[in-house]
Amino acid sequence: VRITVGPPEEAKAFYVHKEVLSAQSPFFSAVLSKEWKEGAERVVDLPHDQPRVFEAYSVWLYTGHLYVLGEKHPENYGSIDYHHFIELYILGEKLLDRRFQNRVVDVIVAASIESPEVPGLITVNRAYEATPKGSPIRRLLCDIYVNGATMHWFRGYVSDAYPSAFLYDVAVLLLDTKHQAKLAAEGLVPAWYPSSPRRE
Repeated sequence: VRITVGPPEEAKAFYVHKEVLSAQSPFFSAVLSKEWKEGAERVVDLPHDQPRVFEAYSVWLYTGHLYVLGEKHPENYGSIDYHHFIELYILGEKLLDRRFQNRVVDVIVAASIESPEVPGLITVNRAYEATPKGSPIRRLLCDIYVNGATMHWFRGYVSDAYPSAFLYDVAVLLLDTKHQAKLAAEGLVPAWYPSSPRRE
């Protein structure tokens, strides 16, 4: 199957086996059925997605490994490209690939445990604009902030630029003493942020 990703002026074509796509993604399973034009022509266009992000997804489909491909997002100054992983999660949501989303969460949790960095403003905004209320990735971002943010962040960085829903979610967690105690005792646990029940 040929999958063309990105706007026409910078689109990139990827070739992935139909069976691999359909087995992993309910989105592709539906769109590649014979009833759809894409299924008959074996061509799918994803003009609103990023080639770099889909390339990482296609590598994961065949290897089970997540990689950061290409240049890091300019917002990420340290070792973790949170923005890239948030984009991967958002793509997984679009493709209905819950297993992939759960794997992205695993990587974000592991990386956040090893580093004091928190996702930046652009990354938080992107996650909140592209996911619904109650999304596991929103909860994870909030927990990363609650677990690692300091007064310096609140005094120096909190502004109207952050989504109000994010600031509300963080405030609720900061006031939830039971949740605070759970975070302090257990740290971040991937199973707290499932896109669907984990069977792995």
